[in-house]
Amino acid sequence: MEFVFSIGGVGMRFYRGEPSDPHERALRQTFSELAQMSLFAEEELERSGETILYRFAVETDIDGSITQITFVVLSGSSPLIVWPVPLDQPVVGIAPIRPERSDGVVLPFPKVSPKKDEKDRKTED
Repeated sequence: MEFVFSIGGVGMRFYRGEPSDPHERALRQTFSELAQMSLFAEEELERSGETILYRFAVETDIDGSITQITFVVLSGSSPLIVWPVPLDQPVVGIAPIRPERSDGVVLPFPKVSPKKDEKDRKTED
């Protein structure tokens, strides 16, 4: 059982450890990641056909408290992009991806009748 979530259709996972040293489980590609899209232009990440994986490395202290979270783009077992998530800054203004939904509209019940054959339609005309 693995927790895979997506950002813009791109599969992401977490692993515990340093961003520069992902363990073997973090490097496994899940089924949902096989056909994933890319967050970046393909030419920016071209690396001899290696699989690109998107992970969040979570570093913890001895007591289990989080000391650092890092977004990591992996090619094979080596990090291509390492971006530390700023934990000390408040999150400001997260906008919804989809526009707000309007109120629904009440529709009349549909007119339902038995299906008519071609022969029945000709007799009606």
